[in-house]
Amino acid sequence: MKDRSLKIFSLIVIVSLFLAGFPNFSVASSVALNQATYQSSNLAASASVTSVAVGGRHSIALKNDGTVWTWGYNSNGQLGDGTMTDRSTPVHVTGVNGIIAISGGDEYTVALKNDGTVWTWGLNTSGQLGDGTTSNRSAPVQVLGLKGIIAIAGGSTHTTALKDDGTVWAWGTGYLGDGAVSVRTTPVQVSGLSRITAIACSRFHTIALKDDGTVWFWGQVIFNYNRGDMYESSLPVKVPGLNGLTAIASGYEHMIHLKNDGTVWTWGSYEYGQLGDGMISRGTNPVQVSDLSGVATIGGGGLSTIALKNDGTVWTWGFNYYGQLGDGTHLTKSTPVQVTGLSGITAIDISGSHAITLKNDGTIWTWGENEKGQLGTGNTSYTSSVPVQVQWSASPEPSLTGITLDSTSYTLVKGNSHQTIVTAHYSDNTTQTITDQADYRSSNLAAATVNTAGLVSGENAGQSNITVSYLGQSATASVNVSDPPTEGYLYGVIIDTGTNAPAPGLTLTFRKGINVTDGPVVATITSVTGDYDITLPYGDYTAVITGDNYEPSMIVATVNKLTNSKNGTITRKPESLSGYLYGVIIDTGTNAPAPGLTLTFRKGINVTDGPVVATITSATGDYDVTLPYGDYTAVITGDNYEPSMIVATVNRPTNSKNGTITPVGSSPPSPPVASTPPGPPTLLPSVWLTGNQPYISWNQAVRTEQNNGRIQIRLDASSVMSLIDHAPPDTALYTIGVDVTGSAIFEIPSSLAKAAYEKAGCSGWILVLTETGSYTLPLQVLNANEGLEDGAVTRIEVSPTEQPESSRIISAAEKAQVTLLPAPATTFSLTITHEGKAKTIKDFGDFYVERSIRLGDKENLFPPQPLMPGIFLFDQERGSFQFTPARLVNDENGTVHAIIRSTGNSTYVAGYKKVSFHDIGSHWAESAINKLASKGLISGTRQNRFEPDEPVTRAEFTALLVRGLGLQDQKVSGSFSDVKANNWYSNEVLIAEQKKLVSGHNDAFRPNDKLTREEMAVMIARALEYAAPTRIFPLADLDSFTDADRISDWARWSFRISVVNGILIGTSQRSLDPTGTCTRAQAVIVLERMLRTLALSD
Repeated sequence: MKDRSLKIFSLIVIVSLFLAGFPNFSVASSVALNQATYQSSNLAASASVTSVAVGGRHSIALKNDGTVWTWGYNSNGQLGDGTMTDRSTPVHVTGVNGIIAISGGDEYTVALKNDGTVWTWGLNTSGQLGDGTTSNRSAPVQVLGLKGIIAIAGGSTHTTALKDDGTVWAWGTGYLGDGAVSVRTTPVQVSGLSRITAIACSRFHTIALKDDGTVWFWGQVIFNYNRGDMYESSLPVKVPGLNGLTAIASGYEHMIHLKNDGTVWTWGSYEYGQLGDGMISRGTNPVQVSDLSGVATIGGGGLSTIALKNDGTVWTWGFNYYGQLGDGTHLTKSTPVQVTGLSGITAIDISGSHAITLKNDGTIWTWGENEKGQLGTGNTSYTSSVPVQVQWSASPEPSLTGITLDSTSYTLVKGNSHQTIVTAHYSDNTTQTITDQADYRSSNLAAATVNTAGLVSGENAGQSNITVSYLGQSATASVNVSDPPTEGYLYGVIIDTGTNAPAPGLTLTFRKGINVTDGPVVATITSVTGDYDITLPYGDYTAVITGDNYEPSMIVATVNKLTNSKNGTITRKPESLSGYLYGVIIDTGTNAPAPGLTLTFRKGINVTDGPVVATITSATGDYDVTLPYGDYTAVITGDNYEPSMIVATVNRPTNSKNGTITPVGSSPPSPPVASTPPGPPTLLPSVWLTGNQPYISWNQAVRTEQNNGRIQIRLDASSVMSLIDHAPPDTALYTIGVDVTGSAIFEIPSSLAKAAYEKAGCSGWILVLTETGSYTLPLQVLNANEGLEDGAVTRIEVSPTEQPESSRIISAAEKAQVTLLPAPATTFSLTITHEGKAKTIKDFGDFYVERSIRLGDKENLFPPQPLMPGIFLFDQERGSFQFTPARLVNDENGTVHAIIRSTGNSTYVAGYKKVSFHDIGSHWAESAINKLASKGLISGTRQNRFEPDEPVTRAEFTALLVRGLGLQDQKVSGSFSDVKANNWYSNEVLIAEQKKLVSGHNDAFRPNDKLTREEMAVMIARALEYAAPTRIFPLADLDSFTDADRISDWARWSFRISVVNGILIGTSQRSLDPTGTCTRAQAVIVLERMLRTLALSD
C-alpha cells in the first residue's frame, strides 16, 4: 500500500562528528544471522541511547552497547526483527551488533558497524539494500564490497556511504552520481568527488559537503510542481552561493545547510514553507531561514525541516498536516516555531509525518503521525502534535519456533515453475509469511533451480531437494521434474484491449490436430488435413491451445467475432470514432504485440505508432501499412468509415495466408498498455484518469442499465483494474462520466477503490460526472468507512429532485421566505454496502467533499441587486433551509454552476432570501451584509434592523463561523460549564470546541462576553487551518502597525496570517486595535473575506 505520508528523507549520519579524524577500520568476519527472531525489550535498562533516526513511518534508536532498536511500520521488514509486524514499542534488531551509526530510509534502515561495514534491512525493490538482490529483508544483510565507511545516508530508492578516503559510494535506483540514471544493486563510486566530509540523501537527489565548506549536488529536484520548475544533473555539480558550511541535510525536494556562524540556509521546493524564510518564494537560490541562529544540528524530511539550537531547544517549520512540527497545532509554518515543552535535546530527526528527539537524560521524545505506532507510545490510537515519550516495554516478544513450506514435494514439467510459500511460526501461536525473507538452496541445479524469491523452476527431467533457511530454522521439499507432454501450452491469443482479455465470442479456426480448451469447452480434432471451426461461448476467457499430430512450431489461426468475414472481423459498438486500440496479436513469449506485423485495414482508417502514421482517405478498397520490427502498441484511428466495423488480418513476417504464431512458452499474456487519446472521451459512459500525463480513457469499463427510471453504472472490475495498473504513479483523479440529465447511480467495487487508493494514497479522488452535476469523493472517505474492505460496494447517486418531492420543497421554501431559482434541486447520496449491511454516509467528519450542480443560464438566475443567490441545504425531516458553503461560477458557454463544499450529504437547492435592513444604507459594510443575508448566513436583530456598529459576542461570532463552514448539522458534546443544552448557540459552540476553532477560560466559554479583535483573529486562523489543512498561507510582517506590540503572544501568529490574506486589514492604515471590541459589521466583513479565501463562497 502506498505510504500516506510524504517520503522521508534522511538526515545524514556522520560518524566523524564523534570521532577525531578518519579512523582506520579493519574488516571483521561476517556476522552470523541465525539468531533468535525476537529479544526481550527489557534489555533497555542495560544500556543508554546515543542517537536516534526516523524512516518513512518507522523510528530507530542506537544504544551505547552497539545494539539497534526500532518501532513503527514494518510492512517490508524495515524494523529488522525478522518479521513484518508493526510495533508500537521498541524491538531489538537481530543479527547485527557493534553498530555506531544509524539512518532511516523510506521503508528500510541502514546501520554502520565499528568495523567500517554497512548493514541494511527492509524494502529492496530498487536495490537500495546493496546486497546484490532486489529482495526485501526483515533481518540485516551486509552491503557488498564496502569497507572503511565512516558515514551513511538512507533515501527513498537509493543509499549513499562516505569512505574514510573522502570518496562517496551509492547504490539503488536513480541518480547515483556515476553519470547514469540506473539500477545498481551493489555500490558504485560517485564520479569526481573527493575530500567529502558529509552526505545527505533524499527522494531523487543527494548532496555532499566538501572540506572547503562547499556543497555538491546530483540528482533531480523540483522547485514548483505547478510550474514544473526542475533542476537535474546525473553528475555532481557545485551549488552556487554557499560556503562556510559545517553540516547538510535534505528533505523531499529541499536542501538544508548549516553555516559556521550558526545560521541555516535552504533552497529547493518552497510551496509548503519548508525553506523557512517567511514566504512562499522561489527556491532556486539559497535563502536564509528567518529569525534562527545558534543552530547546532539540522534535519529534513518530507516537506518539513527541523533544527537543534545550542541551548537544547528544537525548532521546526514547513508542512504540518500530521502535527510533525510539534507546536501543538496542525498549521503549516513558513518560519521556525519552537517545539512545545522540549529542552536538553542532543539529537533530532524528522520524516514526512513524524519527528524524533533524544534528551540528555537518555529519554526519547516523538510527535506527529502514529498510525503505525511510529511514536513508540505502545498504541496507535492517536496522532500527537506535541512531544510524547517513547515507552520501553518490559514484556518479552514471542520467539521463532520453526518454518513450514506450502508443500513437502513439488511436481514440475520442464520449463514450468512454482512459487514457494514460506510460513514462520512463533511461540505465541502466531504465524507470518516470510517467503521473500528466507534463503533457498537446490541440491541438484541440473534438475531444478530456485531464486532468492523462492521461485522453483524445472530445468531438466530429474529430482532435487529445495532447502529453505530462516534465522536458524529450516524446511525441505522434494522436486520432481519431468519432460513436457506434447500438449498443454498456451501459445498466442487475440487480445481485445477494450477488456484486456481475449476478445469474447470468438470463432477460432485451427489446423487439424489441435485441441482447444476453455473451461467446459473441449474439442479434439484428429484429422491431419483440412480445417475445423470451434466456437467458444461469449465471455472473458483465455483459450488453452494444445496439440497432437501437428508441427509444434506452427499454429495457423484466423479470428472472427461472430461473423463470416473472410479476413476476420472485430465488431465494435459506435462508442468513439478515434483514439482507441482495438485488437492486436499478443506473443505470449514476450507478453507484447508480435513484432514485424502487417496490418490490413479498410480505407478511411489511420494507423499510428510513433513515427509511423498512415492516413487512408478512400472509402473503398484495402490498404496495407507495415509497422517496423519491434515491440509496439498500434493506435488505430478512423475517418470516413463505417464506425461499427474494422476489418484486420494479421501476418507475421512469413507468407502464411491466414497468419502464423510461433508457440513460445506457457505464461498467459499480459494486457497491452492502453493507448493515450488526446483528451477525455466525448461519448459516455466512460472512465478516465488524470495525472501529469494526458487523459487515458476506457469506454468499455462501464455497464449501464435502467433502474426505476434511473441510469445505473457499474464498473467492470477487470477493465478498470488494468487501467489503474497501467496508470502513471502520479495519477490522482479517477473520473467516471455518464451522459444523462436524470438520476444516475455509480457502483464502485472495493477492489477498484482499494487499487486507486494504493496508487494515489490520501491525495486520490473519485469524480463522477453527469449532465446534472458532479461529485468528487476523497478516497480517504472510503478508507474511513469500510469502502476499501474486501467485498464492499460503494454507491454514489446524483439525482435531480422530481415530483412530489419538488412540490414539498417549494412549499417549504415559501414558509422559509426563500426564493428558489429556476434550477432543479439535486440530492447527493453515498452508500457503502459491506457484508450484507448497507450504511448511508451522511457525515464525512472533517473531510470537505466537493460537488457541483448545473444551474442554467446566468440571465435567468440572478436576483435584482443588491441580493445575491446562494445554495441552501434542504433538511427533509424538518423541511428547513440552511446556508451551505458554495460559490457560483460561469463556464465558457455562460452556464452557471454551483460548486458546493460540504462535510456531509443532502439535498441542495439554489435560491436567495429577500432581505432589507433599514440601518445599513451607505454603511461601509452594506454590500457584505446584503450578500451574506441573501445567502441565508446572517439575519438582523429586530424590525428589519441589523445594528452593524453594535458589539458582537463570543457566542454570536462562533455560531456565524460554524455555520459559515457548513458544520452546524453535526451533533457533539462539550465541556464548557457555562454552555447549556437549551442555549440557542450551544450546538455551534460545542462543534467549534471539538474542531478546535475556539478555546475557553478554565472550564468556561464566556459566551456573552464581547468579542475582541485578537480573539476573532485566532478563530479565523484556526478556521483556515481546519478547512484547508494542507494549504500554505503566507505570513505578514506586522511592524508597519503602530500597535503591533499590543498583540498578545497567543494571537500574534493569527494576526500575521489574517492580515497577509486580506481578512483583517486594521481599523486604520496604521492600527490593528487587537484588544478592541469587534462589531457586527466587522464580523460580517471578516467572515465574508475568510469564506472567499477558502473558496467557500463567491
